[in-house]
Amino acid sequence: PAGRRAFASAKVVYELQASPYLDGTEPEIADLLYPFALAFRWGAPAGPAGQPSEPALAAAVGEFRDRLAGIFPLRVERAARAIATSFEVIRRTPVIEVYLNDSPRDENHAAALAPPWRSVPWHVLALMEEAVARGLAAFSEQESLRRKVPWLDLVRDGDLRPKLAELIADFERRQFRPDALKDLVGADEAERRWRALREFGEKNGHFLVTSGPYQLDSWSADVVTLRAVREASYPLGF
Repeated sequence: PAGRRAFASAKVVYELQASPYLDGTEPEIADLLYPFALAFRWGAPAGPAGQPSEPALAAAVGEFRDRLAGIFPLRVERAARAIATSFEVIRRTPVIEVYLNDSPRDENHAAALAPPWRSVPWHVLALMEEAVARGLAAFSEQESLRRKVPWLDLVRDGDLRPKLAELIADFERRQFRPDALKDLVGADEAERRWRALREFGEKNGHFLVTSGPYQLDSWSADVVTLRAVREASYPLGF
């Protein structure tokens, strides 16, 4: 929470043309807010022992952490769009206000400081975060070498995948939600999210759920194959 006496020098309004995630879940306000929570938790400067920290993330989000003053979700707009005779799709558009301190004069720079969108849903970010917190992997190559654990890979690490699958099954049973989302995500919704991720992993052999028109289909040391997804509600069309 920003508090009752928060101040900002600029407001940026984002209208996000959302499309479904590849595990069948829909983008919600929690998906837009959780990347901020993760960045503030893991991107903080190094603190006391035991405090979560990722130096590579701290370097990447330093300006963002210094300038972000607050986030205000306004609404999720829904509009029907005809794409063929007798065939309509529902387009969902979350609208978010982001408030900044010491805002740069350049509007494009201001808009690029803290955009509330990432290509993965909150439950995938939470899975990654819990894997790192439990010592199963590290977010960066630098930390993986320092801590002597694998560099986090949702696809290619055959030893890590079954451990991630165990985490997902446990989170589904417990209806796990990160602390930052407990006021935004209900227990039933959390269970549905983890179930969708578990079923996606069982079907595809990896946990890289994203938003957009391409899905990772197969991979080897030399070749990666993406499959185009025909999603009628994708903002840019088929």
